[in-house]
Amino acid sequence: MRKVILALLALAVCVTLAGCAYYGTLAPLPPIQNNEAAELIIIRENAFRAGGTSFTITIDGIDVFSIANKAHETFRLNAGEHIISSKIVGSYEKTNESTLQVSLAPETRRYLLLSPAGAFPPMFYVVIREITSQEGDELIKKYAEKTSQ
Repeated sequence: MRKVILALLALAVCVTLAGCAYYGTLAPLPPIQNNEAAELIIIRENAFRAGGTSFTITIDGIDVFSIANKAHETFRLNAGEHIISSKIVGSYEKTNESTLQVSLAPETRRYLLLSPAGAFPPMFYVVIREITSQEGDELIKKYAEKTSQ
């Protein structure tokens, strides 16, 4: 019984602290060179799992943004190869980081979806996958409608 009470108490503390997550810009991106930019739109899936935490978005080794549940952010990047990573803030950050390499052509737009996975709070991690522009636009519209209601 004591273990159950301690587990419930630990869960309550985690849920309470998760609601204090910071969302927004963490660092600036490098300036665009030669006017050859591409857009990378990163969408965080609406999910109860890890819903109150923020996901840190890392581009080429720089933590640039902390994204909330149901949110999206557009990044203008130099065309070329980029390493995109994400991790859940407050979790075991050494073990929960996911990485994806993307190649961006000039004047293109690509979409990535961040989804939480894992069994319970200390074991949550992020799954990053590319989605189509149609899927991305639909998710952005859907989340905007839910937020404005």
